[in-house]
Amino acid sequence: MDNNRKVTITSMVNGRVGVTLPELRFKRSWPKMGTKVPVDYSVLQEAIFDDGFARMLKDGILVIEDKQALQDLGLIDSSAIAEVALNEMQMIKMLKVDSLESFTETFNKMSMTQKKTLADIAIEKRIEDYDKCELIRNSTGINIRRTIELDRQAKEQEKAPAAEPEKKNLAASRKMTAF
Repeated sequence: MDNNRKVTITSMVNGRVGVTLPELRFKRSWPKMGTKVPVDYSVLQEAIFDDGFARMLKDGILVIEDKQALQDLGLIDSSAIAEVALNEMQMIKMLKVDSLESFTETFNKMSMTQKKTLADIAIEKRIEDYDKCELIRNSTGINIRRTIELDRQAKEQEKAPAAEPEKKNLAASRKMTAF
């Protein structure tokens, strides 16, 4: 193998991801979703034997898009490696535009981490397509429609308490005048 070969690893989660492997003198971080970090292939060959790093790849937290590198590392035949790696914009398009058939096909190829990220995006963007939400709920256990409804209720309650004390005072004054 070429000693100068680099493999790009992409973060697929909203949030910071870090990998520190002192025995390999390897420390890298991905500050947000979509961040791409080049890694020496020779280091990657050793790093995949670390349980934590291997778990991040298998769960789809970090993704290697280079199919040749996956094959060379012996990861491409693993059913646990995510078949699809989508960025945030692709997930939004998937939620808003894709047909249910296309959505289902792509969704079934996603890792559990990506499915949960998709659920978070659906909640953030207020996507309430019943069939898509049910597919996500059945797979991840996250009830998008209920979460959005509870968020709406919480926002309404934040606005309502300012008006409620006046109503209570009016009701109390009416009771006092009735005696």
